[in-house]
Amino acid sequence: MARLSLSDFRGWFEEVVSPADDVVVVYSATWTFGHRFGLPSAELPRALLQVMLDSLGPNRTLVLPGYTPSYTRTRTYSPQESLPETGVLPQACLHQFGSLRTRSALDSFLAVGPQAEYFASLAVPATLWGDGSVKSRFESIGARVVTLGIPWKNSLGTLHRIEELAKVPYRYYKTFHGQWVEDGIAQPWQETMFVRSIDVNPIYIWEKVDELLRSRGLIRKATGEVFFESADAADIVSAGLEIIAENPYALLENESEVRHWVQYRMKAEIDALRVREPAALDHHDRLLGTNL
Repeated sequence: MARLSLSDFRGWFEEVVSPADDVVVVYSATWTFGHRFGLPSAELPRALLQVMLDSLGPNRTLVLPGYTPSYTRTRTYSPQESLPETGVLPQACLHQFGSLRTRSALDSFLAVGPQAEYFASLAVPATLWGDGSVKSRFESIGARVVTLGIPWKNSLGTLHRIEELAKVPYRYYKTFHGQWVEDGIAQPWQETMFVRSIDVNPIYIWEKVDELLRSRGLIRKATGEVFFESADAADIVSAGLEIIAENPYALLENESEVRHWVQYRMKAEIDALRVREPAALDHHDRLLGTNL
């Protein structure tokens, strides 16, 4: 395979991001193409980030997912020390570019640019993907979502936002209690996620959203050799909601299996969680009380 250059990379980035895009959110998988630049692996993440930041300039903001799903196991999180589990670009961004991190142990984002303080100052939402969440702000401000080196079906950056907005029946609210450690000081912490079954993993057909967006000309695609595409955050969510409007299982390949779990086993899973960790159902029970 031919070598790639950083100038190639910048050109492709600018094919999918327009000057009007003030906030650009990049999901990436550099392992699919990074070796082709011929740069030392330790240098590549910084080089690619610098290209994107140079392209955006000082008046626009780059955002990367900094998720740490291991918090569900460890129940301890530090915004300074807990490495993003979303690839080498977010890991490099955390410590090398003066990024600011949003306040979430499970679903944080790293931001560099004039709107970084805005994102970092957002209050912790009631639920990770609901109203007031960072992902909801992406929609309201017209953020451009980029997937780099990995197809949309494997990126899934906004899938769970769609599921929570639609209140799909195969998820329920679970609150994860733990501790937040910042500057060496620990304090109690909790976050509520719209979780799937621990036994039956939904298998998604994300291509349905992808194809609907393409049919409407709402995806920008770079012409180069690296998978580089983008779409408006609000368009992505709107397309997903449209698809599942009549059938909330429409994005699932294993619809029958998940339906069976909802009908016959979901209540037992929640009841077992109530015995094992009753505080995990704090938000779930508040919602039930509201709906009584």
